[in-house]
Amino acid sequence: MNHKFKKQFGQNFLRSARFPQIMANALNLEESDLVIEIGPGAGILTGVLLQSGAYVNCIEVDYELIPNLIKRFGEDKKFSIINEDILTLRLEGLIKHRSLEEGNEINLKITGSLPYNISKEIIAKFIKIFIDLKKENLLNIKLDSMSFILQDEVAKSYSSKPPKASFLSNYIRLYTDVKKLESIPASQFFPKPKVDGGILLVTFKEDLIENHQGIKKLIRTGFSSPRKTLYNNLKNSNQYNADTIIQAINDVGLKESVRSAELELEQWIGIYKRLTA
Repeated sequence: MNHKFKKQFGQNFLRSARFPQIMANALNLEESDLVIEIGPGAGILTGVLLQSGAYVNCIEVDYELIPNLIKRFGEDKKFSIINEDILTLRLEGLIKHRSLEEGNEINLKITGSLPYNISKEIIAKFIKIFIDLKKENLLNIKLDSMSFILQDEVAKSYSSKPPKASFLSNYIRLYTDVKKLESIPASQFFPKPKVDGGILLVTFKEDLIENHQGIKKLIRTGFSSPRKTLYNNLKNSNQYNADTIIQAINDVGLKESVRSAELELEQWIGIYKRLTA
């Protein structure tokens, strides 16, 4: 492409269609699905998505890329594109091009190669949308799953497990099941970034975990100083009684010396219940 790449948009385009195919396959696309593609760029993933027969709504912040995308895909009735910033775009804007008979549910799936510097913000945005939809589904939408390319180390952090779990991996598992599918060498992008990429698959849970906001806050406190024990982090927060902390940790089968990275999500939930009983 004869395109002036813009660093502020984190533009690094894939050279091969193999990785977009992995991302699309992971979503198990059906013809009735609505796919939101974030940052289509040159359209290498867009083409793969449209081959599935699903509705594809692209969100592209760089207006200079849009004419080429319309030229390539504009005749496909299931293709649409919006020139917006994904972080400021409201849910209604994400689905405004989707025409459905009244009462039909929209099965929403999200994908894209995310700018590395805002990938966590984008993922957090869709988790918030998931929470809001579960509270009151006014738009009759089911947020199903997401497949993203992001920085490989960040993808590893989201998908990490005990004894090397992270705040991110526990936080995202409150709402989803998450799996890192593959790493992508930096050489597979143009321009070549300084770090490798990784493909992350996120599948939303059917129901919200009760008291999820309180549990999230507890997990954040537990990881406030990752090298310290969970007990010390909770005690230093001045939110809980020291004896109560020890009892809660012991009640879920752990020792006082345990570190936050060693806990399963179910143990965080158990500790929260005991601390707030």
